[in-house]
Amino acid sequence: MASSPDELIINELEKLNRTLSRVADLLEFSIDDEIEKALSNFFTNSRDRKIYELSDGVRSTRDIGKIVALDQKGISNLWKKWAEMEIVEPTGNLKPYKAKYTIVELAKLKKKR
Repeated sequence: MASSPDELIINELEKLNRTLSRVADLLEFSIDDEIEKALSNFFTNSRDRKIYELSDGVRSTRDIGKIVALDQKGISNLWKKWAEMEIVEPTGNLKPYKAKYTIVELAKLKKKR
């Protein structure tokens, strides 16, 4: 039994959607490499990047330390380093720091410098 024109259109749209999804995945994968390369001057490892992403101005060194298994001093030292690089800012008396940029913005910032 022959398919109706509507069924043919739906099948073609589904194929197109799967193809576009694969293209998007490939683009994201290739961009990730570029982002990682640009971020290498800011973060020496994935744990440091995670700490930066968790630096929301609310979480303390203790809170973040529990998540990433690093002592408070280690996180404090990273925040000081990043403050000198002007990529985080203090938010109050207890001085939890807040990331000034998203990861993508930070990668773009690096490319401009």
